[in-house]
Amino acid sequence: MCAGGGRTPRAFTNPTRQRIVNSQARPLQQQYWLAPHVRACATIDGAVLLDMKRNRYQGVSLADAQALHAVVLDWPAPLEALEGDASGSPPPATVGLAPMLDAQLLVTTPPIHPAPSPDFVPAKTSVGEELEGHASPNKLNAARVLRAYAWAVKQSQNASFWEISHSIREMRVATPRRNDLANDIALADRVMTFRAFRPTTFVAKDRCLVHALALVRYLAHYDLFPSWLIGVRTRPWGAHSWVQKSELVLDSTPEKVTDFTPILIV
Repeated sequence: MCAGGGRTPRAFTNPTRQRIVNSQARPLQQQYWLAPHVRACATIDGAVLLDMKRNRYQGVSLADAQALHAVVLDWPAPLEALEGDASGSPPPATVGLAPMLDAQLLVTTPPIHPAPSPDFVPAKTSVGEELEGHASPNKLNAARVLRAYAWAVKQSQNASFWEISHSIREMRVATPRRNDLANDIALADRVMTFRAFRPTTFVAKDRCLVHALALVRYLAHYDLFPSWLIGVRTRPWGAHSWVQKSELVLDSTPEKVTDFTPILIV
């Protein structure tokens, strides 16, 4: 599975793991926050954490996620709470947080630079399906696709998600005048040009991270900056990476990404 999701998070595979709720608990009056390099999303099984510095996912059970939501101020609301289900039992009186603190997943002071929380719009359309584009194959575009692919491979092999996200943000900061993403047709043309060179450049199957990063880098050549996403699912476990602008998917289809809950949006 791509996007670093080949291995199931330990919490989903180890039945004898130490539960977060345990007898060596810490008082709930202490407040906690997710570490700046950690992202979290609620799932039907509880929650998933992404340690962006280690490219590692961590599963959290539903009971533990409910308890953590009470003490971690930026913890995502459990799905039951989002759906208005009040039938669940209240969180325990104490929560054992030492393992998460030791793993640097949580901190006890508010982050100086809180993690951005971009609004996510569910995918409804895609380039090449509902929205057609016209490719413009030429030598300049071919060179840009090759450079974008080389950058994506290097990033996926040598950089953490934390470093990659900073690289993408630096591209945007270095671009004082960005092109208007409101013109979906022009954006689709660039995407179709990228796809025209893809069969002769690299194999996209099962390499969603490389493909998404290459597309992000290629579009940056034209001062276009859609969102790079990583999503997760728990049944069965998987992680997937794609590129999206509002409700328009650029390198996949809504049907292929709808099962994945976004955990990282850059």
